[in-house]
Amino acid sequence: MLPPQGEAKSNWETCGLLARALGVAEAHYAKSERELIGEFLAGGDATVRGITYERLERDGWARIDLPRPYLPFAHGAPTPSGKVEFYSERLAGQGLPALPTWTPLREGPDTPDFLARYPLQCIVPPNRFCLNSSFSQSELLRSRQGPPAVLLAPADAAQRRIADGDAVSVESPRGAARFTARVTDATRPGVAVIEGLWWHRFHPGGRNVNTLTDDRVTDMGGGPAFHSNLVEVVRAAG
Repeated sequence: MLPPQGEAKSNWETCGLLARALGVAEAHYAKSERELIGEFLAGGDATVRGITYERLERDGWARIDLPRPYLPFAHGAPTPSGKVEFYSERLAGQGLPALPTWTPLREGPDTPDFLARYPLQCIVPPNRFCLNSSFSQSELLRSRQGPPAVLLAPADAAQRRIADGDAVSVESPRGAARFTARVTDATRPGVAVIEGLWWHRFHPGGRNVNTLTDDRVTDMGGGPAFHSNLVEVVRAAG
């Protein structure tokens, strides 16, 4: 394992510095990576029996001790009832649907006011050259991916008089960013696909796809709502 180069920091250290600067969750980040790993290895989990921090430092890897055959739910599921739950009392207690239920998108086909102005559903999957925004600083990987693009179905592109390779502006209720249009049969009509994620500093115009997405969190899990965004795509001026 190489020591950190220059001012490089691990994700854990970076989050800890942010937490201390904001005065939140400081106790959670008080321990070092080594302390956390050591506690986990010494915590009695059977899958890491015999694995020590020193061994990991020496060998760089270790095979966890899983039984054969591996039956993770042979003695019950990790739920309050110990069963696979089709009805979740825990979710009901949080005011969420206790059964699998379709919930309309905050921005989608069921929001006509948004849809009239922004008729394309925007999704933001990762591209295959980077790990979300990680490694986007690599000029080699950016050159392999090509310029930041929005993928459109042929019918949607034709309706907007957009040709493959055109410079376009993608607009949402939150802002606009520039992309290159890629017209492809692989994209469903009514959808705009933007494979992320270039950093602002490398993006044409200095604004990337995060300009378009909402910063709200999901009702279940508190995760980001990257794929629940409506946009419009127009040919870029100039």
